[in-house]
Amino acid sequence: PTHALHEGEGQVAFLATDQEGMPLVARIEFNEGDEQKPYTVNDGRIRLAFVERGEIVLGEGAKIERHSERSYGAGDILVIPAGVPFWVAAREGGENGATLVISIIPGGSTLNTPFSAQ
Repeated sequence: PTHALHEGEGQVAFLATDQEGMPLVARIEFNEGDEQKPYTVNDGRIRLAFVERGEIVLGEGAKIERHSERSYGAGDILVIPAGVPFWVAAREGGENGATLVISIIPGGSTLNTPFSAQ
């Protein structure tokens, strides 16, 4: 089952959870024009995000500033460190929607790098 992602922008489905029901793998579907508001994950878990389909933009910061966004397309892999505010969007004029698959690494990991395409 899917549900709205943070204030209704995008739909998320948890594909795998741990014993406590915390998500380990999630698929997020964005329609063209969807924009996730700035969000910070403070659970100590790093996210590895794979752009499965379409194109997304990702930015760092507590406020959306389009001039600092970076675009990522299908096949790109991103690292989202814990404690860093970020936003994700499928901007109008891009491909019609995008799918992002996120794998969540358990807490206690030490990887802490800025967003980067691999």
